[in-house]
Amino acid sequence: MIKPALNSQDVLDALAQSPYRRVRNLAVEVAGESVSLHGRLGSYFEKQVAQEAVLRVSGVGAVHNHSTVDYA
Repeated sequence: MIKPALNSQDVLDALAQSPYRRVRNLAVEVAGESVSLHGRLGSYFEKQVAQEAVLRVSGVGAVHNHSTVDYA
């Protein structure tokens, strides 16, 4: 069986379900089965929430979380 291609909208839809505004506003890049996250978050907890949300998306094989944490 052929797996459907992963697309950025699938990842954005998963992030949109988060109760954390900054997680919903992350930028994503998809290359094959890898997803890169970019943006600013308010805590390391939010960073982990974003990563876990993306890992639950069907077809994701790896997450590269390049988001930064702002303490201000």
